[in-house]
Amino acid sequence: MPHTVSPPSTPVDYAYYRPVIPLLLSFIAGIIGALYFPGKSFLIASLTVPATGLILHRLISGKLSRWAPLILFACLGYFAFASIEAASHKMDHVARYMNDRIWEITGTIVTEPVIQTHRQKFILGGLSIMPDSGKGALLNVRGNIQVSIYGKGKELAVGNRIRFTCKIRPVRSFHNPGGFDYTQYMMWHNIWGNTYASSNDLTLLDPNSMCFNTALNNIRNNILTLINQASTGDAQAVLSALIIGDRRGLSPPLQEAFNRVGVSHVLSISGLHVGVVATAAFVFFKWILSFFRPLLLRAWTKKAAAICAVFPVIFYGVMAGMEPATQRSVIMILVFLMTFLIQREHDLFNTIAIAALAILIIDPPALFSISFQLSFAAVLSISWGMMYFQQMFSQGIAGKHTALKYAATLFCMTACAILGVAPLVMHYFNTFPLSGFLANLVVVPLMGSAVVIIGLFSVMVIFPFSGHAALWGLKICDWILKPVIDFIYYLSDAPFAAIKTITPSILEIICFYLLAGGIALYQNKTAGKDPGNAENNSAIADPPSNLPRRWTGVIIAAALIVLFIDIMYWVNQRLWHDDLRVTVLDVGQGNSAVLEFPDGKCMVIDGGGFGDNAVFDVGERVLAPFLWRNKIRTVDTVILTHPDADHLNGLLYILKYFHVKQVISTHQASDSDSYEKFLELIRKNAIDHAGFAQIQRSFAINGATMEILHPDADFMKYHSSSTPKDVNDNSIVCKAGFGGFSILFPGDIMEAAERDTTTKNPESLAATILVAPHHGSKTSSSESFLDAVNPEMIIISSGKEDKFPSESVLERYENREIPVFRTDSNGAVRVVMDEKTMSVEPTLGKKLTFRH
Repeated sequence: MPHTVSPPSTPVDYAYYRPVIPLLLSFIAGIIGALYFPGKSFLIASLTVPATGLILHRLISGKLSRWAPLILFACLGYFAFASIEAASHKMDHVARYMNDRIWEITGTIVTEPVIQTHRQKFILGGLSIMPDSGKGALLNVRGNIQVSIYGKGKELAVGNRIRFTCKIRPVRSFHNPGGFDYTQYMMWHNIWGNTYASSNDLTLLDPNSMCFNTALNNIRNNILTLINQASTGDAQAVLSALIIGDRRGLSPPLQEAFNRVGVSHVLSISGLHVGVVATAAFVFFKWILSFFRPLLLRAWTKKAAAICAVFPVIFYGVMAGMEPATQRSVIMILVFLMTFLIQREHDLFNTIAIAALAILIIDPPALFSISFQLSFAAVLSISWGMMYFQQMFSQGIAGKHTALKYAATLFCMTACAILGVAPLVMHYFNTFPLSGFLANLVVVPLMGSAVVIIGLFSVMVIFPFSGHAALWGLKICDWILKPVIDFIYYLSDAPFAAIKTITPSILEIICFYLLAGGIALYQNKTAGKDPGNAENNSAIADPPSNLPRRWTGVIIAAALIVLFIDIMYWVNQRLWHDDLRVTVLDVGQGNSAVLEFPDGKCMVIDGGGFGDNAVFDVGERVLAPFLWRNKIRTVDTVILTHPDADHLNGLLYILKYFHVKQVISTHQASDSDSYEKFLELIRKNAIDHAGFAQIQRSFAINGATMEILHPDADFMKYHSSSTPKDVNDNSIVCKAGFGGFSILFPGDIMEAAERDTTTKNPESLAATILVAPHHGSKTSSSESFLDAVNPEMIIISSGKEDKFPSESVLERYENREIPVFRTDSNGAVRVVMDEKTMSVEPTLGKKLTFRH
């Protein structure tokens, strides 16, 4: 007879009806408090002692305590998170040795090296350092560093002990408003510095110094060899990712196709794969153990099967590399398996809360990781949603036909998962996979279940006894994968596969979940079901239904009101503002600026960029997220000042994924692949790209002005293609103005072009703000040019530890007593101009205000 849950009778019982949930929420509150209010450890400790004492007093007196456990867990969450950053201040931490000194570094590779064009990249732990001069003691330090080894050289693997010499540089973020904090992200993963070395300077030490890792790596290599024999191409890469978590073979087009159709989660060893392994192992061991009569008589079959299933789950996680997402999935599944050891039926949501709490105790920063949030959002959405759909299945036609019921269940699970994680996916990836509903129906059962089960059974059970038989098992996987991958490519090419979206804010995400939760609670009251106990829904009422019905209405109404206010705020920010907003972005070494004109029109001047977008795409990682966060999907005009990589490469992503109406460039040819892609995207998307001689040199946009001052409209006539002017000197020089204030964008012009521009446009060059030409290079910012511009402030866009800006140029600015903001130290600089004032606000630094 199924266990029934009686509705609690007292307020305290009701508050702890699912006891782990309030404790989990308190622990999360403590973690968030430590993030936003650091340095309050003494105050938190003063709360911990009385809370603990009150709990003990209540236990001794036989009474329950409602608030003390919540306070205690909030304090524990605070200390758990605060201890991570506190460790970096200790003398034996690697963060204390990030300076200009050259160190001899010895360490162990702890992650699989990733090959990126001309370098290998990995995480190094178990660090020992000593001064390169040899004058100093060998220091064993805590914390990990990220290592990039350039050039062809030794083949490296997890567990290798290596030695090399270089500086340890701090991890740097791009400091843009609301941007991703890469420094903080790496710190939460215990990675504190970056190092760069040549393969010629690297020494591979005793490979047997880490016996376990070496043995594990040998197993992985043997399995990888078997996979390579059984499969080829994309199927081989996918099979390697599914079986041993090796994603190195996944090509960019393949990854993009998986992302577009919303099935990229299948490629990462996470909850889906570990869950499949756990389920298959549990069913297998339950069947085997059912033949043991003593276990049957004592009703221990399920318990023993759960214990046995633990071992293949752990082995799979270890073999897959135990990446953070895999670790969390393994912990979550192990908690679920352990619930079978409890005599009474477990509560689903309480079990989920136990798994989340266990993960956060082990790794508090996991709360802010994408995989943690997506995993639990998907599990909760599926769990809650399926409780309501199951009654429909049992009563409708799907309940009478097994095949229909399976298909309907799979579709509803997919729908619940996609809708449940949609706000988070849109927040982090700015994508909503419209084809995900169809793709998951095919990919999850075939690739995420069948291939994983057959593949793992082949390599974990059959391979130790018969390599030939295991090879045939993997060939079956290959036969399944190839048509599925073809289907994914076909679906991703469809225009409806996915849509790019603006970034929902944290407030908007909270409102969405409150609205969804309020509607679910309202329906739950009507149906009288308990979504945490599916087997007992016909007999019990969920405790929230004991609350006044009006509270569900209050939750729904509050969420709708806040969403309405939020929408009005963003409509005003985007379309109704009457000022000119200019943001000079921090893109490292390069230039990029976003101009938001009165009444909503948008212009992008240059896109920044590094030499190889495959290594880091500034457009994808910096410029596009900034636009999406500001609810911008349409860019009216893109100006490319000149086709150097640090101005051009970031624009490729913008042209591909945004609605761009017009492109302005000089049309001066470049032999780079990036420039060819630039022109190809313009043609493919039918973007207006008039010849430079045909464009307007001066125009107004809703009260603001835009002028193109250099080069001349017919500049290409004065030199042949065989002996062109320096491409820098042909940079477009443009000026935006509003209300008597202006900002000049001179691209990368050098002294010759400055002299030419000063001669032809001496009065037009005058501007309130100057974006330093050529990043503050010593070949630019001549005295005559500065005289003509006569700026009241200068913004320099450059990267850290670069040859720019020049010390002589900085001295020139200082002698003129011109305030300077630098993107490498001040981050992005936002300029807002109205009729009377101009404010200049750096991301890092003090705001300046100019008035007429």
